[in-house]
Amino acid sequence: MDLDVTTACLHAHLLKTPNVCCVVLCAVHASFNYMLQVYDHGSSKCCSNKIVTAAGGVAVTATWSCCGDDGIYDTATHGCCDGTAIFNRQTQQCLWCQGRQSVVERNGAYRCCASQAFSRLEQVCCHGNLKPLPKIHTDLRTLPDYSCCGEVVFDVTRSTCCSQENSQLAAGASSSNKRCCGQTQLYTVSSERCVQCTGGAPTIVPLDRAIYCCSRTPYVDGIEVCCADGSVAKIDLSRPVSAQPYYLCCANRLVYDSRREKCCPGGRLTDGQSQC
Repeated sequence: MDLDVTTACLHAHLLKTPNVCCVVLCAVHASFNYMLQVYDHGSSKCCSNKIVTAAGGVAVTATWSCCGDDGIYDTATHGCCDGTAIFNRQTQQCLWCQGRQSVVERNGAYRCCASQAFSRLEQVCCHGNLKPLPKIHTDLRTLPDYSCCGEVVFDVTRSTCCSQENSQLAAGASSSNKRCCGQTQLYTVSSERCVQCTGGAPTIVPLDRAIYCCSRTPYVDGIEVCCADGSVAKIDLSRPVSAQPYYLCCANRLVYDSRREKCCPGGRLTDGQSQC
């Protein structure tokens, strides 16, 4: 370095004149000495004892700053994310997720999933893990309301999660009047109820009917009969209602009026006066 330049640079450094010299530490003969380098403050900045020049010959002004050791940016239009990444404030933003910063598009689609940034147009956060959507979307205004059922991604306007543990869905959206009955079906609270007999599967039955258990199967009194083998047979409702308390099972499959009919071997019915 020219002696006059060195003297001028040292003088500027001692007077703390900004944007004139960049101080760089370098090892010479195992001892540290100051080596002063002149740089053009109209195109470069001194960042962490290193001269960094703006790309494309862009003019550097007083609003410019350092981003890490290797980047400089205009603070009027750009930002520095995580001390390393420069982003455009108009089209991008720096999203902070549990101590981790990421540059993302400024379109309202990005959210945090634990420490990861993600786009709601492409993924959904399931219990801290990212899952892909059934399809990639381009418009938030038409984006379905996605959620997670265990490991399964679903649209809450079309399905209901009835078991997070088993990732079981029921068709239809849940509401104050729609609830899960078991893991795969919904019932209407205002007109139905969910019944589960010991050892049996959940079953949807009318709310206004008396319900009993026939072994593991629920049956509706007045509409069905519990047979000896634990099966349920339907009553022929075309018969007089007053006769229903007298209905019995014939061969565990047919329902007959014990006052008027006789059950014969093999499940054959006769009128009460005839022999089998």
